[in-house]
Parts: sequence; C-alpha cells; structure tokens
Amino acid sequence: MTGYNIVNFLIYSNSITIYYKSVNASHVVRTDGEYCFKLMKKVVEEVGVEKVVHVVRDNVFAMKAAGQRLMEDYSTLYWTPLAAHCFDLILEDLVPRPV
Repeated sequence: MTGYNIVNFLIYSNSITIYYKSVNASHVVRTDGEYCFKLMKKVVEEVGVEKVVHVVRDNVFAMKAAGQRLMEDYSTLYWTPLAAHCFDLILEDLVPRPV
C-alpha cells in the first residue's frame, strides 16, 4: 500500500474503456463529500454533460453523497456503486485478514 488516495476516471463508450485522468486526493479526508462532488462535477463538465449518462463510483459514503448530488444537478445522469467494491466490502466481513 502506498498510502495515497488516488481517484481514477475512466470513460466507457462504444464498447471501449479509456483512461481519462487520475487525481491525487491524498490531502483530502476520505469522507469529504463536498470535495468528491466538486471533483466528479468538474470531470462531467470537462467531458460534456450531454455525453455523460452514468457514473460508477466506490461505495464510501462521500462518493455516494456526491453521486446523489450529481443526479440532482443533472437530471440525465445516473450513478451506481462499483460492484467490485461492494464485493470487497462483503468479503472483508467474511474473510479474516492475515496478521
């Protein structure tokens, strides 16, 4: 583990996923929903609101709150949690970590 909090942005279109950019958010408290919202909103506006239909993000509270706010600001946009992150959270509760 590096200790960095990196937020990656990927774009999926026409059956292709491309890397858009990464943001080092290590200076931000992970629970800062306002920062997450502003970061996602900036990317949506960079890409073009008319081109963004769906946002997938991890399941921490700040990201969930940011996704809700994005849907309030942009009525054509939807968000869902990243399934892999949900499974990871479930497995953390089921499988003990090595000591």
